[in-house]
Amino acid sequence: MLVEFLSSETAAYAGGGAAAFGLVLFLVSFIGGKRPAGAVKDDQIDRSSASNTISETDFLSAAPPTPGPPPPVAPEPIAAATSPVSRSATAQRVFDLTEIRSALEVYRSANGAYPKSNGWQGYGSAYCATLGDKWIRGLVPDFIAALPRDPSRSEHGDKSQYLYFSDGANFKLLAHETDDYDPAGAVSDVEPDPLRPNDFGYWTEGGVSF
Repeated sequence: MLVEFLSSETAAYAGGGAAAFGLVLFLVSFIGGKRPAGAVKDDQIDRSSASNTISETDFLSAAPPTPGPPPPVAPEPIAAATSPVSRSATAQRVFDLTEIRSALEVYRSANGAYPKSNGWQGYGSAYCATLGDKWIRGLVPDFIAALPRDPSRSEHGDKSQYLYFSDGANFKLLAHETDDYDPAGAVSDVEPDPLRPNDFGYWTEGGVSF
């Protein structure tokens, strides 16, 4: 009987209706958010994908570090001068004489002549007029703020001083009794005084014999 029923048109019709009904139930459960048994859930897929994905943070931490800038190169040591004090004094003398010479030229342009001197003049000297801070008359304050002194700051006439001589038409300006022309001449256009072996400075063509 069972075999005859299963092979009959009635059984075929009943089986088709059952299959259709089962399909309807599957669709209703899927649309309603229910998954058939054995279906893989979305969050399981997400977790699985996340476990197989390298995050940006993990990638950056795993990347080799970027090399930093090379260490600075130490400068070559400057050779020590035989006498740092004398070297500094020489540079200061060159600077001072250059400034005074410039002031003298500006004075001459404004007045038609250089400031006249009463023989040799200086801040202090054993054989010339000792005039202190205004050892060249007429320059301060209009042409130079202040007249410099030799960096030795000597108060004694027989020591290093700046000296000035002028007849108005020519002048001679010296760093007197310094004995450092060689380093001074190496870095500037100062000249050794042909009349005084320990002096150097600036002068006009007509003042070379002063």
